[in-house]
Amino acid sequence: MNHGRRLFGPLLLALTLLLAPAASAQQQTGRIDGVITDSTGAVVPGATVVLTGATTAQLETAAGANGDYHFLNLAPGTYTVTAKLTGFAGY
Repeated sequence: MNHGRRLFGPLLLALTLLLAPAASAQQQTGRIDGVITDSTGAVVPGATVVLTGATTAQLETAAGANGDYHFLNLAPGTYTVTAKLTGFAGY
């Protein structure tokens, strides 16, 4: 009677189930964070911030009360960020 073989099957299954979530967590993403300011360094809340890149559709957000913006879960690649607000030149 070989008890080692009876334990090997359930042990192998348990290890496989434990490692499966770790393997799927290997996807790499990034983020772009920034603050919109004018030529004097004052923050510009409410500016429209547009992100374009070869690997994603155009994304758009509004700068927060502190002029901050965030684009999350981005695929690796090259992106262009533009900001615009009525009364200001685009950048």
